[in-house]
Formats: sequence, structure tokens, C-alpha cells
Amino acid sequence: MNVNDVLKAGVSAGYNVDIAREFGINEAIVLNKLVYLHQMAKRSDGFTWYTAKDWEKHTALSYYQVNKALQHLVDKGIVEVKNTYIQSTTTKAKHYRFILETSKSEIEETSVPIGSLETSKSEIEETSKSVNNNAINNANNIVSNSEVDKKLLDLLNQKTKRNFRMLPRGYKETLKQFSLKEIEEALDVLVEDDWHKGKIHELRSDYLLRASTVDNMLSKRKKQSEDMADLDELYGDGEWLNTL
Repeated sequence: MNVNDVLKAGVSAGYNVDIAREFGINEAIVLNKLVYLHQMAKRSDGFTWYTAKDWEKHTALSYYQVNKALQHLVDKGIVEVKNTYIQSTTTKAKHYRFILETSKSEIEETSVPIGSLETSKSEIEETSKSVNNNAINNANNIVSNSEVDKKLLDLLNQKTKRNFRMLPRGYKETLKQFSLKEIEEALDVLVEDDWHKGKIHELRSDYLLRASTVDNMLSKRKKQSEDMADLDELYGDGEWLNTL
């Protein structure tokens, strides 16, 4: 697959299957939208900007999924990110543009229009790792699928204090999208949630390990962290209490 040929075709109603195989389904959806934004961009430097709300509205992906896909594309050298001013405003936000890596040994990056982006054969080979192994790669564990399955089942039983004997149908789809560490974090949030805590012994394993459940719990944890950061910024070190 040549990324250049795919991008030459421009935006489509869906996403490119070859891109999905190389980088992941979410990455293909986000890349398709970036192609559209690039084509419509008015900035001379090639960078484009989209709000988190717009990403969710126009891709049907959550804020967490979009950010993860964008970071993957950045890591693979397909997209460049820069924190810069939104056009005609004094507000800064993350902007994205396509870049060209001439070789592994060179770090010079050049912005190019859609249709002139080229990817070397070696770069394509480097990015052709199976999406099914994302969970293993993210955890830096070179283990077989059966060992990953056992770790996941043990993790599920440990967090829920249940005794599931097998993993549910569809769990492999969750492993394609999330690492074991992310699933563990999601289960931690779930068992602490008041509603889920009261029903933890009734919930089916297919619900607990569903990709949407994991994503919702991770989004909830992210929001909790952001809320805490806002409180820290609002109250500071608490010195203001001494003035009361």
C-alpha cells in the first residue's frame, strides 16, 4: 500500500480499508477527516484545527479515541502537531498537518499538499504491525495470544472479585483498541462507580470487557483528572482559607 496513492484520492464518505489495516480503524477514520480538513484549510502553513466537539460529531469517535488515533499518526510520522493560535483569535490550540519524512536518518520534516505526500517502502513495512498486537506492544510484553488471554481473564476476575471461567465473545475487538494496562484502568474506574459497584455481581463479562465500556470508563477517568486539575487551579495551595 502507498499512502501517497490513498491520499491522492482525497476524502471519501467512509475510510480507506488499506489504511485501516496498516494503522487501525480509528486512525483511518481520523486520517480521512484530516484529508478533508487539509483540503479545506485556509492557513498558509498547512496546519488545520478542529474542536473536540466537532471530532466527536463528525467521526462518531470519543474524545479519547480521537486523541489516541492522532497520537498514533503523529508517532508514525504521517501527521505533525503544533500548539498555535487559532486563525483570527488569541486562543491557542493543537493544529495538525501532513508531513514528509525523507528517511529514517533525517529529521527534517516538510509540509506537503495532499497528493504529493510520499511514504518509503521501509516506512510502510515499519508501520505494518498487526493492530491485534497493540495490547502486547503497548505493555512491552512479547507474549503469545494465549498468555494475553489468560492475563485478561485473571485481571477481570481480580478486579470484579468474580470467577469467570472464560472470556466473552468480542473481547479480541477490545484488545485491538486497548492495552491490558488501559483495560485495567477502566475496570478500576468501573468498580469504583456507584451504579456499577452495586451491580458488579450481576454484570455479564461481555459488558465488562466491551470496547465501549472500556472507552467510557477511560473517558470518565480523564474527565475526573481534568476536574481535579481545575479545582487545584481554582483553590491553589489553600492559603486563601487563612484569610477567612
